[in-house]
Parts: sequence; structure tokens; C-alpha cells
Amino acid sequence: MSNLFEKIKNARKVLETGDPRLEGEAVGADGGALPKGMEEVDGPNSMLLGAVRVAHKEGLEALNNNALTLARSRFTEATESLLQAGGKDTALHAVLLNLLGVTFRRARMAPEALAAFRGALEVDEQLDPADPTQYAVHLNNLAGLYQEMEWNDLAKPLMEQVVALDLELLGETHPQTGSHMNNLGCLLFELGEYEPAEHWLQRAVEVGEALWAGGNPQLAVRLSNLALVRQQQQKEGESERLLRESLAICETRHPPTSLQRAAVQYNLSRVLGAQSSPAARTEALKLAAEATRTLQGQLGLEHPQSQRVKAQEAHLTALLEG
Repeated sequence: MSNLFEKIKNARKVLETGDPRLEGEAVGADGGALPKGMEEVDGPNSMLLGAVRVAHKEGLEALNNNALTLARSRFTEATESLLQAGGKDTALHAVLLNLLGVTFRRARMAPEALAAFRGALEVDEQLDPADPTQYAVHLNNLAGLYQEMEWNDLAKPLMEQVVALDLELLGETHPQTGSHMNNLGCLLFELGEYEPAEHWLQRAVEVGEALWAGGNPQLAVRLSNLALVRQQQQKEGESERLLRESLAICETRHPPTSLQRAAVQYNLSRVLGAQSSPAARTEALKLAAEATRTLQGQLGLEHPQSQRVKAQEAHLTALLEG
């Protein structure tokens, strides 16, 4: 067993112990695959475990379609069937708790998500043999929730531990490692730590480029994230190049009404709009207008993102008319 894994388990407990924000019990659900061997189970509880498999599969389908109420119902049903079958504190129990956490998080139910994610990790930490790779996925999800809750004093050390564990267990070129590097880079960017953010985002892009030579929506996101750091560092030319690469992927992999495509259009519009060239500002206005139509159609006129892009469009219009 990895010594680093043992250190990280202990560090999480030390980090969270006594924190008044974490009062209350953890319940006892991405990492949603059934553990190996699940299909081979037989015996008196096989019918209940069959129900777990069905509910788990239906829950994943609902989650992928953003049918959150249905997903929560199916994952809860799967968990209850598993407990009835004697599967408490097993690897599958941790998987289902993590998936419940993912569902609660998407539904903006932070207290419930927090309890589920912490419950999953507590199960992970007592498994014998342990699964450090699954633990890293579950720890990343808890760290992401802390970030959304703006508890960055908890989020940052957990995300750093996740990446360290991935690098030791999976290596730098593994898709999971690249994903978690991207997440750490985004958090550091939010904290204003631009140099370390650039380091991790650049490495995440390099992993993505090696994995998806023909382009991939995840690579488009990573390119856009790195472009934002470059822009903050006043490297406008590099930022523009990265955003154009990202947009080219979005145009081939996303429909015109994609929110991700609109986000890249908005970011590129800001970079081009800051230039003095009328041609650049004209292109920026076109991008902002397209992003505005998408966001208003998808999110509504009053949504903050719609308002922000509409303001960018109005600003560019004023510059060109002036």
C-alpha cells in the first residue's frame, strides 16, 4: 500500500477535525463504475445485489441526462438494497455514496452533498484492501464541493493531495491525472496564484493533447482555462491563440447553442475587444452577439451570465460607433 495514501488519509482527518463548518455526521455516490467482481456475486443475497446493479445503471443514465430527482431516487434505492444484502462499508457502498454526492452537488444541495462525499471517503479509508485510485476520485469531488462553497482553506490542500496521489499511482499521462491537474489549476487561478495555476493547467493541456490528438471537448475546456491565466499575465497573444484553438474544437464538437461554446466565444471576445484594431473589435462584437443569443436562449435574459455577455456586446458596440 502506498505510504503517500496513508499520509493523505491521516492529513484529511487532521484538516477537518474540529472545523465547526463540518459539524454533524457523514452519511453511512464521477467514479461510478461497479467494482470488479460485482457481476460474479451469487448466493442468498444475489437477488438484492441484482437490484443494486439495475438501480445503479438507471441512476447513472439519469445523472448523465441531468434528471437529478430520478438519479437520486435510483442511487438511494441501490444503497438501501446493498445495505440489506450486507454490503455496508464495502467498495460499492463508497461508490454509491459518492454518486449520491455528485447528484446532490448538481442539485445545489450542498449540505447533503457534503455528508455523502465525506461518508464515501470514510468508507474508502477503512477498506481492506484499499483502493487509492477510487479514493482520489472521491477526494477530488469533496474538494470541488469545498471550492464551490468557497471553503478554499479546505479545498486547496485536498486538491493538491489528489494530484500527488494520481501522479504516484497512475502517472502523469493518465486521463484522471490530467483532469485533476486541471481542477487544481482552476482553483489556484481563483485564488490569484497565477504561476502555479499556469503550471498545472499547462500540464493538463499537454496530457489532453497527447490523449486527444483530434480534439476533444475536455481539451477545449483546458485550453480555455489556460488562456484565462495567460490573459491575467498580460500574454494576450498567447491567450488569443489558445482560445481560437478551443473555439475550433467547440465548433466541431458542440452544437451552436452549446454553453461551453458560448463561454469560449465570450472569453475570446474580451481578448479581441481589448485590441485597438477595428477588425479585431468587429470580430469581438460578432462573437459576443452569438454568445448572447445562446446564453439568453439557454439561461434566460436575467441570468448573470447572460447579463455579463450582453454588457460586453453593448461595450463593443459603443467602441465601434464611437
